[in-house]
Amino acid sequence: MKQIIANHKNFLVIYLLGFIWALAMALPTYIQSSFLEEIVGVDKVGLYFTIATALAMVVMLGYYQLIKRFSNLMVTICVLLITGLSMIALRQQIGALIVGLFFTLQYIGFNLLIINLDIFLENITTNSQTGKIRATFLTIINTAWAVSPILMGQIAERFDFGTFYLIAGCLLLPTILILLFQKKQLSLRVSYQDRNPIDTFFSVIKNKDLRNVFCLRLGLNYFYAIMVLYAPIYLHQQIGFSWTELGFLFTIMLLPFIIFQLPAGTLADRFFGEKEISILGIGIMIIAILFFFLVRTDSFLAWAIILFGSRVGAALLEVMTETYFFKKVNVKDIGIINGFRVIGPAGYLIATFIAFVFLRFVPLEHIFLFLLAGLMCMLIPAIAIKDTK
Repeated sequence: MKQIIANHKNFLVIYLLGFIWALAMALPTYIQSSFLEEIVGVDKVGLYFTIATALAMVVMLGYYQLIKRFSNLMVTICVLLITGLSMIALRQQIGALIVGLFFTLQYIGFNLLIINLDIFLENITTNSQTGKIRATFLTIINTAWAVSPILMGQIAERFDFGTFYLIAGCLLLPTILILLFQKKQLSLRVSYQDRNPIDTFFSVIKNKDLRNVFCLRLGLNYFYAIMVLYAPIYLHQQIGFSWTELGFLFTIMLLPFIIFQLPAGTLADRFFGEKEISILGIGIMIIAILFFFLVRTDSFLAWAIILFGSRVGAALLEVMTETYFFKKVNVKDIGIINGFRVIGPAGYLIATFIAFVFLRFVPLEHIFLFLLAGLMCMLIPAIAIKDTK
């Protein structure tokens, strides 16, 4: 009974940490491209993200060694401190080089923290409950993402973009106290498997199921990168929505992550496999992005429907890839978990590089055609995936 209560408390702590982490990350997300645009120009926004993403991938590949040596808890506290202080420093906006440094540090930090949260959560999760637990975790995280656009709209109309980073940093730093209060319960040592990044890469390549889910995750993050970085600029500058209107639009857009992920994860555990729901999600995303490219109206309702539909598909695919992956691994597979999270910045790296190159030759709206092509390619691994049920 004591173990059950302890585990329940650990779940609540991890869920709370996930919510704060997501809110601190989400708050400046939709203005970060505009924030950088003011300092370096729109044509160099992609370059800054490309550099930050490439460095994040390098750090993430060796991150498990730090966790193995110093424990997940201690490493998490250090990363929280660096990330929070870097965000507060961005408030000053002192020159392109300094901004680039602190922007990169906080970007890397957020990508590392999801690995820490994965390890905390996987350590207390049983395989039979993976879908429900991961869906609950994602729902809580995405609730923070859904709240942030309304806050974004209100803040953007009253303050400069640097204020977003100040608020986000102040949200993140107090989570260190939560970890210290829960130190005894979260400081369990785990005997992690010792695999270097090259061994991890080949173990994923040789495993068809892991290879397919990695490809799906790469495509999903390619989608997120294009939509997060360039949809706000497109809708604000070319369609003509104000930041307040965009705040409400993005909140509506993110509702599917709250509405559909928990039911989809539960269904995947009890009745269906992940394959069918993944294909459905990709199909919905393809239709939505096709409309995103073709529609030129400034109707709030039309764009609310298009954005909502795009995230219905993304929500289904996200929870299926999370569920499928964590049914295939356990907490000892830290190298593979690391690799799975490296896919996040890898998707951003591909997307930002494509944008950086092609925006020099084509109008902004054509970047969504490249997104559409990427989504259609995702049907191949989705069809090839083998259900866990």
